[in-house]
Amino acid sequence: MKEDWKPGTMIYPLPAVLVSCGSTPEEYNILTIAWT
Repeated sequence: MKEDWKPGTMIYPLPAVLVSCGSTPEEYNILTIAWT
């Protein structure tokens, strides 16, 4: 089932953190973590 989300501030009111990992440019990655 496809959902159509309208534009807006999606992280409010959830705290969000961007976490990066990787030791070389080929391994670099970034994750978004949010919790309630």
